[in-house]
Amino acid sequence: ERAVGADVDPRRQCLQIIARSLRRHARRAHRPVEPVADPPAAAAYYARTLGLVVSETLADGTIRLGWGQGFHALELTAGHGLAHFGLELSDEAGLAALESRLQAHGVPAAREELAGDHLPVLAFRDPDGHRVEAHGPVDRSGEHAADPGRRPVRIHHVTFASPAIAEQVAFYEQVLGFRVSDRMGEVFAWLRCNQEHHTVAVVEADQAGLDHYAYEIDSWASVKTWCDELAARDVPL
Repeated sequence: ERAVGADVDPRRQCLQIIARSLRRHARRAHRPVEPVADPPAAAAYYARTLGLVVSETLADGTIRLGWGQGFHALELTAGHGLAHFGLELSDEAGLAALESRLQAHGVPAAREELAGDHLPVLAFRDPDGHRVEAHGPVDRSGEHAADPGRRPVRIHHVTFASPAIAEQVAFYEQVLGFRVSDRMGEVFAWLRCNQEHHTVAVVEADQAGLDHYAYEIDSWASVKTWCDELAARDVPL
């Protein structure tokens, strides 16, 4: 299946990702939370390798990193696997519409106040058990504001490993209103909630988990710069 780009009515786009109705909830996938063995060491790695800046350290040891200004882009917490990822919506009306849609599909969801400098969230889980935190618009003033050869522009997408691709795709399509952009047989699916090719992807695997998440850089021309920079920092490519 292929349905990208020109087939999307601009009023239906949810990039960066604009919620306008039940079919257009998320503004953007962002803010993955990565459990790691040593959050301070991992934070130092992301600072050295990607130029991220620690914006907040919580009482439980969770470290939030970002672009030096604006909302954080990544959380590091002790543990293993994916703790959760965030979906940004345009306003409270979008959150309320999503909450109603989840309720109509029998998906448990709860409004929660989180620690530190964080917006309230609407939290729920997808069929593979991944926690999703939906919230209103955040300050993105730090994006596109730094040396493109030294720091990514933004978080771009999240790809899940899943033993149940059909169930995952059905959830993101039917419950959250995403659309399938591409498939590779029955082993890979890419889904979008805006005019970009994909925000979430699902790849076949024996166990559910995080396959990868992606950072966006400013252009193809910067790929060489990034390769040189990462090689200089002894990062395997």
